[in-house]
Amino acid sequence: MMSEYSPDVVIARGVPAGNLALRLKRRHRVRLVIESFEPHARYMRDAGVWSPSGPKFMIQALLEWRQRSGADHLVCLSTAFRDELLGKGVDPARVSVMPCLVDTAAFAFDSVARAKTRELLGIRGDDVVIVHLGKFGGVYYDDEAFFALGEFASRLGEQGFVMVLTPHDPETVRRRASQWGISKLSVGSVEHDEVPRHLAAADVAITSVRPLASSAACSPVKDAEYWANGLPVLISPGIGDDADLTSQHRLGVVADLTDRTALGSAVDELVAIAMEAGSRDRIAAFARAQRDVAQLDSHYERILAGL
Repeated sequence: MMSEYSPDVVIARGVPAGNLALRLKRRHRVRLVIESFEPHARYMRDAGVWSPSGPKFMIQALLEWRQRSGADHLVCLSTAFRDELLGKGVDPARVSVMPCLVDTAAFAFDSVARAKTRELLGIRGDDVVIVHLGKFGGVYYDDEAFFALGEFASRLGEQGFVMVLTPHDPETVRRRASQWGISKLSVGSVEHDEVPRHLAAADVAITSVRPLASSAACSPVKDAEYWANGLPVLISPGIGDDADLTSQHRLGVVADLTDRTALGSAVDELVAIAMEAGSRDRIAAFARAQRDVAQLDSHYERILAGL
């Protein structure tokens, strides 16, 4: 492929692809841009998934160091990680920030889809629905996430409804949810193009990324999806740029998801934001301005012009 197309620039997304692309750079003397560059080794170490002395951590950390040193441009996911890279001596011209982006039009709120999906899932008209997207465990909360969802259900009483879209076994999730007092529940795994209509059926959302030492570097794509649909999010402090943006723009509530006292007031505030007139439109407008895939063009124009 390299000999057929003779590219001047190779763009790799993520560290695994970046490792292969770095070899191409050295062999073919092309310039290299690594997008979504992040400290994955530290994520896994901080979450207790990898041992700091184990081969997985050491190999991954070495690959990240090589790419940090060898790439012509690094696109990281948060300003905090950009600042960390600058502190380690990376040239500011070689680093930019682009969080996870989504097709906000595809994820836009649809009132018809909301009504149909709520009817399909047995959600009553006055139910208040919280949605959880993704996995439990690892870099995500596990029991703590069920605790937070249970607190939501307890706080809302008969109106509280929990929706979980996850690849985990539905029966296992139902059993664990029941242990935390969650009775009104929908659990399933859907195709990606079915996610927007399920988000439309919800009123609020939760991001269960654990606030680890390295979490300031991340950008959960689910936040962009939630916001594109107009959902306020419950999120832990220190999660990428998203926690600060949530506070600054009232895109949800930042709270310690393991603290019952803090969580109770956070749920009240989250629901209050969702019920404000125009809240859904306001949050979706933020997503269109800040997290839409259309930003890719201008971002890469700036990167390529600087190479």
